[in-house]
Amino acid sequence: MLPFNNDTLNQNKILQSTAASYLMPFVTKQIYDPDGIFLGINAYHDTLVFINPFTVRNSNINILGVSGAGKSVTAKTLATRMYMRGTQIIIIDPEGEYIEFAKNLGGEVIQFSRDNGINPFSLQTDTREEVLDHITILKTFFKFFIPPAKYDSAVLDQALISLYESKKRNFDTFLKTLGKSEMVDYLKVLNTGSLQGIFNAKRELTLDNDLIVFDISPLGDSEKKAPAMYLLTSLIWQLVNKKSDRKRMLFIDEAHKLLIDREVAIFYREMVKQARKRNLGVVSITQDVEDFLHGEFGKAILTNSETKILLKQSYATLSLMGNIFPMTDEERQQLGSLGIGELVLFRENEHMRADILVLPSEEQYVFPKK
Repeated sequence: MLPFNNDTLNQNKILQSTAASYLMPFVTKQIYDPDGIFLGINAYHDTLVFINPFTVRNSNINILGVSGAGKSVTAKTLATRMYMRGTQIIIIDPEGEYIEFAKNLGGEVIQFSRDNGINPFSLQTDTREEVLDHITILKTFFKFFIPPAKYDSAVLDQALISLYESKKRNFDTFLKTLGKSEMVDYLKVLNTGSLQGIFNAKRELTLDNDLIVFDISPLGDSEKKAPAMYLLTSLIWQLVNKKSDRKRMLFIDEAHKLLIDREVAIFYREMVKQARKRNLGVVSITQDVEDFLHGEFGKAILTNSETKILLKQSYATLSLMGNIFPMTDEERQQLGSLGIGELVLFRENEHMRADILVLPSEEQYVFPKK
């Protein structure tokens, strides 16, 4: 062990220059935005990681990982720190995981249920362009409840145009406008059937609070959640789809549910692509990474998100990761064995290992006691 410089082993091995470079103390991976929010600790050399989503090509973020890897903790940590910096936080919450989080921060929780539904026909303005765009959204929304063999796009289109011309924007008027169409029997479930109160309420959507959580956990099964998520996302997009100096982040948990229908997936992709122009960042959170890696729309959403946070991944998806995330084989294997809160952060042309650090003052928000 003494510095005699004697090679007693007398064994030689070729070391590639890439590997040798990591032995140099001055060659390090670092992501640091001076005006960003604190994310965690750089696992390579224990320095601090700061990111500002609004200073790169787009403000979108992906949080991907298996169940129990720490996705909600990561999302709450990001939301808390951005909220404290004046960014409006909007969360679509399918499982009720963010209710106490919002309450503890003084935010608003809107529970989506039969007793507290929403009016799908509501519009903030009556400009022809916005009316026609909303009609397209409603036609896709109604597809969730009408069998493909009975779905008639032309009849729906004409009925919705007549509805908005009459100014009586409610379900009763809409069903009367459809006349004797066979679609009426299937859409009655939203008005007087088992889903009444959820999608035929009088309440209109507003985004007045700085922190808003839309809790759709009372809807129970995913059959109701998917259309609810689509309707909520589209109504939120209509409200924020205007040029504004206000910074907003829209968190969508279980985001893979927006990929189950082609038209919904197209809407989701276009929203992610256009969000930057509206000072909006879309945070897509999912454990079903394969839904994003296999489909063209999922891949487009990933590639249009400048900041990507990869938590522990299932080994089945590791072989697909190389198509989207440039990593070495060793780094991909590390993704399968990461601990809770350990992550690989991709941003612009750099990626690095980091650990989420929740500060003591934030624990009451990130780990709320019910």
